Amino acid sequence: HATAWRPEGAIQTVLIARGPIQHWPAIEVMAATDVTGASLTVPGFPHRLERLAGRADYDHLTREVRVRELTGRTLDHDFTIQGTVRLAASPSLEALIQTQGAMPMTAKISVTDLTESPRVVGLVQFPQGSLQLDSRFHQDRLEIAQADVLFGRSTIRLAGRLGHADTASELQMNSTIELADVTQVPMLKLPPLEAWGLEGAVTLQGKLRGTARQWR
Repeated sequence: HATAWRPEGAIQTVLIARGPIQHWPAIEVMAATDVTGASLTVPGFPHRLERLAGRADYDHLTREVRVRELTGRTLDHDFTIQGTVRLAASPSLEALIQTQGAMPMTAKISVTDLTESPRVVGLVQFPQGSLQLDSRFHQDRLEIAQADVLFGRSTIRLAGRLGHADTASELQMNSTIELADVTQVPMLKLPPLEAWGLEGAVTLQGKLRGTARQWR
């Protein structure tokens, strides 16, 4: 439902249409929309997107929406999105997302089956390493076919499912951690360990089961 997105802000659209209206599938329609100072909530994403500004173009013949450059802010980070939404029988999305701030990153993402259970395949690159993801969103859970985190010479591989609230979750982990990389783990600051001069590698395997509430 559109109300779930809670959109706010201003948009300005210019629409051009040429051709007989009775032949709507073949009519030439082009639209350009400018967004200024908008905000919205994406269902399934807990943080509101603020300060949205940018431009999107729609071509009826190719049934594509192209986002030239959309900027915004969430979680105290500025971001930029460029991408294409294909409005076919099974809509899809390809996007390039960049964020700035304390944790800069660049993400290349492909989303298919947008109207049912979206499949998200992507590569996220950040200064310390990268995340390669193949997952599918369901109404009550996130299925992770593969999630590989690389930083330094270390690798963490995850697979399984993450349930919402009281839905059961299960994650399997296989990882090889180079001890020298521990102080470089993204978003984890452990400066006292740098003086230890850690060397060598540790192999970890494990499984987590339960609900998200139990993991807190």
